[in-house]
Amino acid sequence: MKNADMTTLLAQFPLLEELIALKETTWFNPSTTSLAEGYPTLA
Repeated sequence: MKNADMTTLLAQFPLLEELIALKETTWFNPSTTSLAEGYPTLA
């Protein structure tokens, strides 16, 4: 993948930066649930 392609992907999907950095990341698909519904299931 070219740098320009990666830059475009990172601009479109900012969450990728956290994933690439191997940071612990939580993401809820807004098409399937909301934060209010999904967050309590993590505990």
